[in-house]
Amino acid sequence: MAHSTSNTQIVTPAMMAMKVNGSAATQKRNNIAGGIVQLDMLVESRGWRAASALVVFIAIFSLPIVTSNLRRLFVGRGYDDSRLVTIDRDTVHYNSYGAVPPMVISVWKRNYSFQTMLTLERWTFGDGTHAERVSPGVLELTGVRPWRGTLLPPNESHAAVLSFEFAAGDETWIGRKIHLGLQDFQVTGIMPPDFRVLSRESDVWVPLPASAERLEIIGTLRPGISPEDAQTELRALSVAWRQAKARKLEVITLKQNRQDDLWFAFSLLKWNFGFVCLVAIGALARFLRLPAPNITLSVQLRYLGFLVLKSLVIFTALTLFWIVMVDPDVQKFLTDLAGWAMPILFWAFLLASWGLTGWSLRDQQNRCRTCCERLRMPVHSGLWSSLVIDRPRTEYICPYGHGTLYVPGTKLLDIDSVNWTSNRDFWHELFDEGSVPTSTS
Repeated sequence: MAHSTSNTQIVTPAMMAMKVNGSAATQKRNNIAGGIVQLDMLVESRGWRAASALVVFIAIFSLPIVTSNLRRLFVGRGYDDSRLVTIDRDTVHYNSYGAVPPMVISVWKRNYSFQTMLTLERWTFGDGTHAERVSPGVLELTGVRPWRGTLLPPNESHAAVLSFEFAAGDETWIGRKIHLGLQDFQVTGIMPPDFRVLSRESDVWVPLPASAERLEIIGTLRPGISPEDAQTELRALSVAWRQAKARKLEVITLKQNRQDDLWFAFSLLKWNFGFVCLVAIGALARFLRLPAPNITLSVQLRYLGFLVLKSLVIFTALTLFWIVMVDPDVQKFLTDLAGWAMPILFWAFLLASWGLTGWSLRDQQNRCRTCCERLRMPVHSGLWSSLVIDRPRTEYICPYGHGTLYVPGTKLLDIDSVNWTSNRDFWHELFDEGSVPTSTS
């Protein structure tokens, strides 16, 4: 008697539930395993380890200087310097940087906006000492009383007031004589800690001689007058009296003057960072327009987030570098080392900010869209003699097999664009649960 055996596949609801639960569990294992592998790839990356070591070294080296400068920039001069105004040094262009001759001051004093307008002159010496020669009433205008001693006596041309930092908190300096510019000055007072007038490097204040030629102003405005109103009036006076070099002057508060060095770097880097964010938003918009993208939205967001985070770290490092460079002690050291060091560093900072922005974008293009690891093993293919059929191109692959990047060697047509092709997740192969259980009857 012949017996026939037939295999029939019976799928019960329990089996379907097992299949769904198994797929969910497998997907969960895939996500966990993939995250562990990506973290391991990041830690083992040579570039990551080198960058981390560099950041830690810079942070340890520059932390005291950065802390000191941030305190100077944001804590203040020891009084409310937002009520006093001056002229931005970058907006007047006479022979001396930021300073004007007495004739211009006499023109500006014809204004109505200023309730008080006093003058001072910066005085710098070869040994690194910074002083300010001030007209009568400048120190009194700040409203700060001396820590020890008195302010500059009237009709005394050889008196001097020291900063707390210059005297190192030693009140025995009062009555001593100090030698500045081939002259002797007798110390009459010591100001409280962190006190400054206009220059944050100045540590000594002496009377302003009548022969001073490179003047700056400090003063207060009348009630209801804003710095913008005073600026408009001074510009009109400069034009009316044919002082063309001051026609674009800007009136700023001493608080703005104190933070001007930091805001320069911040204003420059914020535009660079904004450009990176604009590129990231454009890439996201282009991804959303794709009819059938080969990567998920979460992967694309992680890829663009890596770009933004990397650029933010770069710009933060540049900001810390700039804060260190504007430190008075660092500037003194560089000036003593070479007179051209500071201008070179200024232009180097500008070029570095632009160059690192371009490098960040270029580097991101050559990274895996899944794990953000740098692509390896470039393979050149195509022929330059066959631009129609077989264009030259370069292929890069992810070292962990996530995909391949095609970079065209030409830009003749719209199809000649960088293209990323993702591979199937290899974790599916490792955790493949097999076929649905079957029954044999």
